[in-house]
Amino acid sequence: MIIDAPDDLYALQSPPGLKEALLHAHKLYENTKQVRVTSKAGTDFTYERGEYPVMSQYGFADEPGHIVSIEGGLDATLMREWLEDGKDFPEDRDPFAISHLGWGLNPQARWDSIALYGDSPERNRAATRAFPGNFLFSTGPNTQGGGTRKTRGHYDLPMRGCTIELDGNRIIEDGKVLDPKMIVPRERR
Repeated sequence: MIIDAPDDLYALQSPPGLKEALLHAHKLYENTKQVRVTSKAGTDFTYERGEYPVMSQYGFADEPGHIVSIEGGLDATLMREWLEDGKDFPEDRDPFAISHLGWGLNPQARWDSIALYGDSPERNRAATRAFPGNFLFSTGPNTQGGGTRKTRGHYDLPMRGCTIELDGNRIIEDGKVLDPKMIVPRERR
């Protein structure tokens, strides 16, 4: 199922070098045991790369793999209630489980697309998840990666301005890609 607008898909077409950058990142991630993501906003999230295969596309928890608290203002309330609504039964924790994690490298993707297109989800799907240097934290189902968790509750959280370390090696700092093999020039269209 394609959920992005045709002109967005055109804008996000891979420029020269993106495939090679992605394959380099894929290999690094595949050989990584521990990932740490931090940000000046307070993110400090460390995880062990687990049992599921690395798949590539051209908070705090005291219980492994589940969000236990969503605090803050209106945005936190909206996210918490959205995930609660995805439950199949009152004790269902699957909407709060980690679905997939990763970072973006596509120079054609614009983090500011929400400002350009408004809050329409149809116009803000791929670009906000794929822009270079973001870290994507997603909750909910994991069947695409080989898991068995099926749930209606799913939330993609592309985070800007993060620092990402793979086994202690910094590859992204404050949202800027450091590894030269992952940097791809933006193509003007």
